[in-house]
Amino acid sequence: MTTSILWFLAQLKPNGFERACSNLERQDFKIFMPVRETLIRRGRSSQKSKQPLFPGYIFVGTDPSNPKWSCINNTVGVSRLVSFGKNEPAPLPKQLIDGLMARCADDFDLLPPDNLSIGDQVRAVSGPFAEYVATIETISNETRLGILFDCMGQKTRAVINSSNIEKIEA
Repeated sequence: MTTSILWFLAQLKPNGFERACSNLERQDFKIFMPVRETLIRRGRSSQKSKQPLFPGYIFVGTDPSNPKWSCINNTVGVSRLVSFGKNEPAPLPKQLIDGLMARCADDFDLLPPDNLSIGDQVRAVSGPFAEYVATIETISNETRLGILFDCMGQKTRAVINSSNIEKIEA
């Protein structure tokens, strides 16, 4: 999918995702926005919601023979293309986009890491244990992990969805 496409990073206007997507697709640009399922708590209830992995940004792909990046800047819903030092935006490295797309399902849902094993250090990125660092104690199936973390000086066990964690590389 990404072999003949240049990918750029676009910053969205507040609440501009829907308008930007429809306008970019109408102009024959490819769009990519990885999302992950998070648990949102409101009072005593909790609800699953899909949230962007990079809030406020979207990846935009264009044909390398005719990179129309100025059209992207003028699209309704897009604030600007992110540039890296020059006046002209630079395309993102192909390996970055390929790696992100490999970790996503067809609907851009971020898949859980497949390289987790017992004893790995992980960080919770959402849910009630957000920002806690823990050790994987058990792996019951592809989506549920038993973790052990330190809470107020005590070792505490919990079960967490694997989509809510990220592996800490040593």
